[in-house]
Amino acid sequence: GALLFLGDQVDADLYNMAFYREGEGVLPAELTEVVRTVNASHLIVTDRLHPAVRGLGDRGDPLGLGQVPFFEYFGCVPFSAIEPDEIDDQGGGELRASVQDERSQATVAGSSRVIARFDDAEEHAAVVERRFGEGRVVLVTTSADKEWHLWPDHPTFLPIMMELAHYVAKRGDSGTKHWVGEPIELPLDPAAFEPDAVVRTPAYPTEPEVSVTAAPSGNGQELAFHWDHTDSAGVYQFVLQRRGRAVASSSGEVVRLVTVNIDPGESDLSMAQEDELRRSMRGVPLEYVKGIESIAEATGEVRTELWRILLFATAAVLMIEQFLAWTWGRRK
Repeated sequence: GALLFLGDQVDADLYNMAFYREGEGVLPAELTEVVRTVNASHLIVTDRLHPAVRGLGDRGDPLGLGQVPFFEYFGCVPFSAIEPDEIDDQGGGELRASVQDERSQATVAGSSRVIARFDDAEEHAAVVERRFGEGRVVLVTTSADKEWHLWPDHPTFLPIMMELAHYVAKRGDSGTKHWVGEPIELPLDPAAFEPDAVVRTPAYPTEPEVSVTAAPSGNGQELAFHWDHTDSAGVYQFVLQRRGRAVASSSGEVVRLVTVNIDPGESDLSMAQEDELRRSMRGVPLEYVKGIESIAEATGEVRTELWRILLFATAAVLMIEQFLAWTWGRRK
């Protein structure tokens, strides 16, 4: 992942040529020119569901982020994977399949997502995000310091920056969750990937990778990789091979992650009722005993605490020792 800020040393033409590359580069928007406001602009959060700004509140601006003045920032045009002439009016606005198949990796990743804008007349984008490859790139169109704004003085600056850094640092493919002992069924797109792959268990490379072949899934309509050996918790890696005209990395490999966790129900420390215990222990001999008295009666023994007896015995021995020492010492 990458978190990018701009400033007065940025050459927009060079950035567009090297990093944007007409939508195929890492930059999520094409830069235009520096906007210098006569009156300060302010931020408007446009995507409150984004993880980085979700804590700002659902309505209004309770933390006062919209009061922070911004004096300079870059104008930009966020990347869009859908061009006007590529929309099928008769198909409800869906992309034509032929166009989508020929997209590059950046285009397949989808359009940019505008998280926040400025409240100027043009509503310039302030924070833009886009998936790229296996990660995410977030572009902030102003500086990271107070050269172009006063945001670092505001209490929202540090937590939002930390959330953005945490967001881009996360793996783009967070995996699919399964429980230990449950089989893994990973769908396969036969137009994009070969039917043969390898599986790496959490013990890899101590355990060698295993070859698998996709087979019809449960509904019989799609292909999927099926893996039954999930006795260990951890991350299982399915290494797929791209095929045909699909976009490939330098090695042609794509890794799909599947996380296998221990059932959280096993860590539930709340008191279980008799019916719940019998249901969970079905097939196992179980005798449910109620109350400590019943346990004592069942065993025929009553537990006795010995620490008091030992304490009194130790005190008595010490007293006798002192008495004998005093008696014999007095005779001498």
